[in-house]
Amino acid sequence: MSSAICVSDFRRIVRTTGLLCLLCFLKAPEANAQTITINSGSTKLPMPFATVQNLRAQWARVGTDKGTLLFTEADSRDGDSILISYTGYKPLRMVKPTANITLTMMPLEATLEPVVILPCNGTGTAELRNYKKNKSSWSLGSNEKALATWAAYIPNPDKIKGILTSIHFRLSNTDMPKSATGAPLKVRLFEYNDATGFPGEPFLQKELIVYPKSKDVVIDVSEERLRLPKNGLVVAIDFFYAGEQYIHTHQVKLYRADGSSIDTLIRKYGSAITAVHADNMLGKGYSFGYKTNTWRETTTSLTQPLAPKVELGIKPCD
Repeated sequence: MSSAICVSDFRRIVRTTGLLCLLCFLKAPEANAQTITINSGSTKLPMPFATVQNLRAQWARVGTDKGTLLFTEADSRDGDSILISYTGYKPLRMVKPTANITLTMMPLEATLEPVVILPCNGTGTAELRNYKKNKSSWSLGSNEKALATWAAYIPNPDKIKGILTSIHFRLSNTDMPKSATGAPLKVRLFEYNDATGFPGEPFLQKELIVYPKSKDVVIDVSEERLRLPKNGLVVAIDFFYAGEQYIHTHQVKLYRADGSSIDTLIRKYGSAITAVHADNMLGKGYSFGYKTNTWRETTTSLTQPLAPKVELGIKPCD
């Protein structure tokens, strides 16, 4: 049914099937939408939650759990350059399609090598963290566009050897409706590049999708059998849009460069991540710039570094 039919027959339809007319108006703008389905070149299966960036309009979003990406006239136009990425796979750069298509992403060569599982017979536990004291009054979140990536470098000063067993961070749900607290997050792991001081190559060749059940988020990665790097690890946490129900209005205090502040209302997405401030930080904090497609160190308006507050569970062994 077209929108023209809905408009001309508006009064009659409202009297008979008002819901039908409402559905027609909602679906009409999708007539010119394009869908891209992303499949894995190695498994031949759809790739859930792939990331797509519009390089002209400078937005990014994450696809569905069925491996689909949707473009509409409201967010893109013909001729736009787009970049599709997924950890462990070669990115795809192309012109936005004008019809529904299916694409295949190929694994990076390094991910095709067999994984060597080393023995670890240790029985104890250890922990690495990126803070000195267990306190925090800071947080990192996202605006209503759900476009934000925050990362923490957790150093390994004592050169602990062992298997990474868990990743632990906390959410801040202050003054937030309960419906907004369950917004899913994407977690990625990177090596730390000593030469650049920034996140390096992917450490885990997959992306972890988390559906928080409480403020404490603990991800069990023991089955991945990941050997902790000698210089530590970078944990990146991505916000991505998963529904209008996760958007809420929030009162915040904004700081000016001179130290003064102002209270204002802003629309935010999902929960915020508890953060560690410069005076209590071990390691570094980063955000990802979607305009430049690069990492940058995270600072506030007062030029003080911030990072997600993260702990790593370790099973020590040689």
